[in-house]
Amino acid sequence: MPKPQSYKGDLVKDFAKAVQHQDYDYLTDILDRKGLFMIQDENLVKQDATRPEFLNWLEQKLKNETIQKIQYKRCDACAIGNAVVLFNLGEFPYIQQSQLDPWYSGVMLGIENGKITEIKSCRNFKRRVLGKLRLT
Repeated sequence: MPKPQSYKGDLVKDFAKAVQHQDYDYLTDILDRKGLFMIQDENLVKQDATRPEFLNWLEQKLKNETIQKIQYKRCDACAIGNAVVLFNLGEFPYIQQSQLDPWYSGVMLGIENGKITEIKSCRNFKRRVLGKLRLT
């Protein structure tokens, strides 16, 4: 997939576009070097990571995945109002740990001073009917 010609200055949408187009140079620019970014290890345990660790993890995940659909939501619980991005209806990049977990998860972004300072999994966003699926 070709890289976008330019980013529009909306950090959330630019982040999503950069992930979709695997633009690691731009992601390096917009992720705060001291931020905390959630990844999952091989046992699906979520843990905080540095920017380089997160970008490496994301690059590995994107080797087996194409981002087909992007949706934008807002967190309704732990960080009310923070932006949440759903990639492929919330099936990417985080994987459920058990059958009791919802199969979908958004990517919540913490933003300060024009940089993304935090990325973590989020399952608490406004419900919306998508076909016959109901996301929360």
